[in-house]
Amino acid sequence: MAGCIPVFLSEHSAYSQYQWYLPARPEDWSVLLKPDQWDRVEEVLARIHSNAVAKMRDTVIELIPRISYAHPDSSVGFQDAVNIALIELTKRVRSNQDGL
Repeated sequence: MAGCIPVFLSEHSAYSQYQWYLPARPEDWSVLLKPDQWDRVEEVLARIHSNAVAKMRDTVIELIPRISYAHPDSSVGFQDAVNIALIELTKRVRSNQDGL
């Protein structure tokens, strides 16, 4: 069963919109269906080996802190979505300054 893994119909969904938060290899954590597969979602997912599904699920679980927001006063011990955004934005600003 391939439940609990993200399924997308367009590569312009999470893959391009949330690059800072998600692994570079979408196939490690999700499934992208081609238009001719849209009416056969269950069939396509059923073909994914259970070991691959388990690895994808584990990756999705590991992503939860990166796409969650922690209360500013909490001491959760992980970088949340705000931390990641600020880190990546700082990297982008610095790389743009290097080109000046």
